[in-house]
Amino acid sequence: MGFIDKIKSWFKKGGEILTGETLKTINDHEKVNIDPAELMRIDAGMREYRGLYDKIEYINSQGIEQKRDYKYINMRKISANYLAGLVFNENCEIVVSDANDEESKENTYKDTDEFIQDIF
Repeated sequence: MGFIDKIKSWFKKGGEILTGETLKTINDHEKVNIDPAELMRIDAGMREYRGLYDKIEYINSQGIEQKRDYKYINMRKISANYLAGLVFNENCEIVVSDANDEESKENTYKDTDEFIQDIF
């Protein structure tokens, strides 16, 4: 299980504990309003990122229809890994807060911020 999959499972478990319900998609929650076409576009991008392409149908030199796996160069994954390396090599700081600036008011997401800081 990869790092991202672990985080997804933690958030999924946390959502089930808080609400008592299991969501099949993010749009199943009443507070989330995202265009279903946008979710389909994101899903298609994730499938391409993972290399999950449909089989290619073609006719070979003997005139027989055949199927084969799609051959690809996964530049999305390569460029995402490269950019992630650049960002995190610059020692970025991730903070979960609802305050505009740190001195203005109390952070109501303090527990979540501590959880994220513990993960990273």
